[in-house]
Amino acid sequence: MKMTNPTITPKKAKTAKTRATTTTASKQKAGCLFKWHQTPDAKEVLLAGDFTNWNPLPMTKNNGMFHTSVKLPPGEYRYKFVVDGIWHSDPAAEESMINEYGTRDSLMRVE
Repeated sequence: MKMTNPTITPKKAKTAKTRATTTTASKQKAGCLFKWHQTPDAKEVLLAGDFTNWNPLPMTKNNGMFHTSVKLPPGEYRYKFVVDGIWHSDPAAEESMINEYGTRDSLMRVE
């Protein structure tokens, strides 16, 4: 699997090194790591996307950065972060798309 979004990286394999921008893993489902560090003083950051049916998932806070991992098969996915109740697209995403509400969803591709 190849990630094209700098804020999403597959989990490290035992013998492989993970880079922040592009990582190659096996073609099986990979754990994709989502990170939010734009507002380190936020109380809560959630992840929502078409892969969660837009139901927000909690993210863990560590040293001012929020993160969570989601296993995703190859495909194209839309997502957003919910920061203290306010929806945000990923400012570090390389791609985005306008949704049916006229706002931007971040886009990532898992190959």
